[in-house]
Amino acid sequence: MSDNGGARVGRDFAHHHSANHTIGEYVRGDAHTNTIEGYFAILKRGIIGTYHHVSEQHLKRYLAEFDFRYNETRGSRRD
Repeated sequence: MSDNGGARVGRDFAHHHSANHTIGEYVRGDAHTNTIEGYFAILKRGIIGTYHHVSEQHLKRYLAEFDFRYNETRGSRRD
């Protein structure tokens, strides 16, 4: 799922959906951008609030940590 922000991935992903935020469309069926926006919010708060800087050399490690945090948070909500 993506918005109309400029990235074009439709050809690369067969089941990709998009919403046109410029016309007030934020949901199309089951497709929305809330999940990725929530993930980026957690990532941004963690980097700015905890690490203050992320080097390209260790970017994968930071992303792996926040993937874990995001997935664990979602898992605890299911219980």
